[in-house]
Amino acid sequence: FSIDITVDWDLRKDELVSIWTPLPENTPVVDGLGGILDENEDPTTHSSPSSSSTAPPARGTDSVETFVQMQLQGKKPRAPPGRPKIKRSKSGEHAIAVEVTVQHLPPLTMHITFPETYPSDSPPEFYLECEWLTSEQLAKLCATLDERAAELAGSEVVFVWAECLKSETKFILGLGNTIELIPVGADDGFDIRATATCTDSLQSTMRLVQHDVVTKKKRWLSETHTCFICFSEKPGSLFVELGNCDHSFCLDCMSGMTKMHVKESSIVELKCPTPDCRAEFSTEMLEKVLDENEFSRWMQLKTQQILDTL
Repeated sequence: FSIDITVDWDLRKDELVSIWTPLPENTPVVDGLGGILDENEDPTTHSSPSSSSTAPPARGTDSVETFVQMQLQGKKPRAPPGRPKIKRSKSGEHAIAVEVTVQHLPPLTMHITFPETYPSDSPPEFYLECEWLTSEQLAKLCATLDERAAELAGSEVVFVWAECLKSETKFILGLGNTIELIPVGADDGFDIRATATCTDSLQSTMRLVQHDVVTKKKRWLSETHTCFICFSEKPGSLFVELGNCDHSFCLDCMSGMTKMHVKESSIVELKCPTPDCRAEFSTEMLEKVLDENEFSRWMQLKTQQILDTL
């Protein structure tokens, strides 16, 4: 839940501090609703890229130099870790709208302006903004906030509003595990303070997916994980993703492993340590763990390895 406030800080400091502490910026108001259309699917699951051999260039086509550069820089396309899968509807028929599963929704935002007579004579002015709620749903929330303000006439109400939106939105609107993104229409005049921002359901879906990916990544980096090489527990920020698979290990282990194989010219072993995976390390991953001289040596060894296959 995020709050955008226009106010003289000194005039309303105490109440703003009480709101800001429990409600950090960009915390979703209804976190973990289950997302869109399928609460049973694991959003972190997607197929691993299959291994395939790359044929050398035929005569009269790309040069050997171009082929080598493509092999050094190229990698198999894959979905980023944690990206929800976009799939066909459950009926198997062609879907009119895209169906995805997400775990984290963008925030419902309340914009507030404090009048000079707050809180003794009048409540703050506000409007609500959200991409995954309709104007009608937002208008219903506005009416609820008006009721709370009337009940607390003459008292501070912003913290009560924030708690209401954070903990009661799901129940006030009767939300379940499925959300349908409905573009705002020209006749959506339910409440001028209700600002639904979905104008294109597909574009909004893509933004929700991106928000979910970014949020998962931030949380993963801040959480503690076990490296299955050294079995140490470290924060995700001290792990490195291998690039061509979904596995990750701590930076210390990966750095030691890659440096050793580059030094011993055994770069064929620069593959995922997971026995049933063995995906090759990506160039981006190697750039992170090797210094400039070591990476230059790897490039030379890799180039020779590619030329030997021609």
